[in-house]
Amino acid sequence: MIGIEMRKYSIWIFHTIIIALLMGALSGCGYKADPVYQKQQENR
Repeated sequence: MIGIEMRKYSIWIFHTIIIALLMGALSGCGYKADPVYQKQQENR
């Protein structure tokens, strides 16, 4: 019985990690490019 419980627990952890990695990849996390700053217009 302990082997079956442990197998379910390890499968749950494995699926949780896969889902977290997929969500991170699909949301576009990570380095993309340097930030672009637009110059402010000075009205004096």
